[in-house]
Amino acid sequence: MKTITIHTGESYRVLVGHNLIGSCGQLVKTLFPGNRVLLITDSNVGPLYAERTLSTLRSAGLTAQAYPVPAGEGAKSLSVAEGLYTFLIEHGYTRGDLLLALGGGVVTDLTGFVAATYQRGVAFAGIATSLLAQVDASVGGKTAVNIPAGKNLVGCFWQPKLVLCDLDTLSTLPEREFSGGMAEVIKYGAIQSEELFQRCAAGVGPGDMEEVVSACVELKNQVVSVDERDMGARAVLNFGHTLGHGIEKLGGFSLHSHGESVAMGMVLASDAFERTGDTASGTTARLVACLSRYGLPTQCPYPIHEVLQECTKDKKRTGDSLNFVVVPKIGTAKTKLVPIDALNAYFRKEQA
Repeated sequence: MKTITIHTGESYRVLVGHNLIGSCGQLVKTLFPGNRVLLITDSNVGPLYAERTLSTLRSAGLTAQAYPVPAGEGAKSLSVAEGLYTFLIEHGYTRGDLLLALGGGVVTDLTGFVAATYQRGVAFAGIATSLLAQVDASVGGKTAVNIPAGKNLVGCFWQPKLVLCDLDTLSTLPEREFSGGMAEVIKYGAIQSEELFQRCAAGVGPGDMEEVVSACVELKNQVVSVDERDMGARAVLNFGHTLGHGIEKLGGFSLHSHGESVAMGMVLASDAFERTGDTASGTTARLVACLSRYGLPTQCPYPIHEVLQECTKDKKRTGDSLNFVVVPKIGTAKTKLVPIDALNAYFRKEQA
């Protein structure tokens, strides 16, 4: 097992290893003075791990019950959050209790958002069961829900008290979900670590996950620790995301997964900035080859002007410009403001 301490305003630990669900009760027990835990999970993960998690919590002397939400991006909504608020009120949950997310990125985001806003803030922790959640969504304190206008437009920063990345849960992931998580792993390599990128390009499997997940958490920690609230340095973590969120929206938040959308967004951005000379020649080809190894899409199915139209609604807009992440060469990143009226010139190469 590996332990990484995330250095934010209030530091916390991320544990990466096997059978962490089996020991979560004692780990959670040390977090807070109360003894009530609400386990929030979804209709896919709950049947696999909820009862075992509840049993472990109760064995540690905690009072625990589960609250299921629908699986999928649709659960990241104000209506689902409102249902959770109502449940918490009706069952007498207070600021001394703990919300525990059991699931992937959607459950993590939703639980964090509700924890941050219920009674102006209650503690939460996470058991990340998807690769995407383990390497990205569970760490850093970004919480949000979606609204019809776009993805993650309503949210706040609220750091967890503890994150458990139980690698055993990856064995039950559908192949498509594992591939989506690899898009975020490849992103970390592209922006921060050529070594990690090359490792992904060579191929990683189940036996590599402890090292790979830990490497991603360490890389994210390097950025989050100096820019907890996404005011500067942390922006590089958004490589492919501005365009990717636009693709997700055009697909109704269901046709393309987050990881698939980010994969296409990274290729679009890399190709555009390679043509302008901001990115080294050949970078896009390397990125496409690496993403393709994991079955990730690299061709955007929508006209680029439609994607760009969605991007103008993104929270990374600054006045009349959009902030894009540029990878000058694999393992490095910077940001670049592009005027909205110049977007079509940057992304003039139409996709299918």
